[in-house]
Amino acid sequence: MIQILLLLEIVIANNLRYLTKGTIQNIWNIEGSKCYGVMFDAGSSGTRVYVYQWNCRETQTMPYVSLSEKSIEKKIKPGISSFASKINDIPTYLQPLIDFAISNVPQEMMSYTPIMLGATAGMRLLSIQQQTDIIKQVQHLFLKSGFLFLSEQWARVITGQEEGAYMWLSLNYLLNRMQNEDQVTTIDLGGASTQISFKPKGNIEDGVIDLIIPDLNEYEIFSNSHLLYGMDQALVQIHKLFQDNQTFIIKTPCYFNGYQNTYDNDPNYTVIGLGDYKECKRIIRQYLHNNPDNCSHSNCGINGSYQPKIDNNIIYALNGVQSMVSLFGFQNYTLSQYSNKVISFTSLIWSDIQQIPEYINNPYIHTDFFSSIYVDELLSYGYAINKDQIIYSPDKIYNISPSWTIAAMFYQLAQIQCQYDSPICIQLIK
Repeated sequence: MIQILLLLEIVIANNLRYLTKGTIQNIWNIEGSKCYGVMFDAGSSGTRVYVYQWNCRETQTMPYVSLSEKSIEKKIKPGISSFASKINDIPTYLQPLIDFAISNVPQEMMSYTPIMLGATAGMRLLSIQQQTDIIKQVQHLFLKSGFLFLSEQWARVITGQEEGAYMWLSLNYLLNRMQNEDQVTTIDLGGASTQISFKPKGNIEDGVIDLIIPDLNEYEIFSNSHLLYGMDQALVQIHKLFQDNQTFIIKTPCYFNGYQNTYDNDPNYTVIGLGDYKECKRIIRQYLHNNPDNCSHSNCGINGSYQPKIDNNIIYALNGVQSMVSLFGFQNYTLSQYSNKVISFTSLIWSDIQQIPEYINNPYIHTDFFSSIYVDELLSYGYAINKDQIIYSPDKIYNISPSWTIAAMFYQLAQIQCQYDSPICIQLIK
């Protein structure tokens, strides 16, 4: 059992900084005080920074972001993991995101504003030494940013299980279901990994994670992550089956018939699309490998790993799933509805695609033959979701992009006294 309880290494200098901030009552309008937080999501395909705002904390509890606020966010590419062999370029890479955060936080609040980074599956694919080298650069940059950076734990590679749990917490937080008896199930699909998290009605045999929130509750949930089963990595792994190392050609059933171009993941190869829906689906199922004969538990999911049966009737599938279903105009849908759209979409040939403006203007449309089928099979076969189950894949919830980052920041803040991030903290005023 894992407890996400962060042990913050706070040095004495960080405590002394508050002695120079003046008389709090005279500086701040207590009732109207707004606090800020800066959170970096260092994913496999890019890094995104979020700037959150909330009513400043008076006591040690989880902050509550205003759901009327719009997401303030900015993304850059490629992923930070691509800098493993060019560590010294990381400051130049991240500085535009730090500058964006600075421009969205009042100067007088900079020293109260926590800055954090969570690196996900792209970094988990690197060696431990490469991860360490990259993270040390980030920590050094954050320390001199002018924002509040209390602990090395505030910039780190998070586990897949944590990533899934934070997404679960974020969604239930945004949907105001933290106090409900039933919370929603969350599925997250990134470039390198996919996560599923929910609170089963029965016992959990494995993959338990405890979320302990001061002044609120303790939640025991199931959370699991599958590395190499994200959208991009699944495509890379499956295409290895079709690589001809003599001719440097990849003839794949998972690209549109008539497509031919340089392979995105290795410019030495040429991809030739065959457009075979049934064969592509068969290979994806083989890759997901959710076979009862491969299961040593009471119930299994992807690649024979333990997964309780999903007994919750509210499922949110996000990020890569959302990007694909939105291609067909969906936000709420059943897998039967989505599957019908996929079959129709993959019946097109590449010359058809080039005649449809909303498709040809999409820079990822050439891989969407694969991606559309992969999302369908991941949900219906990999995670064993019923075809008639309604799934929700919104782009925003109350104007905020659903992401694991909001819970990751708030959960970590809930573990520390509020005098560090709040000018109206009761402990500080006293």
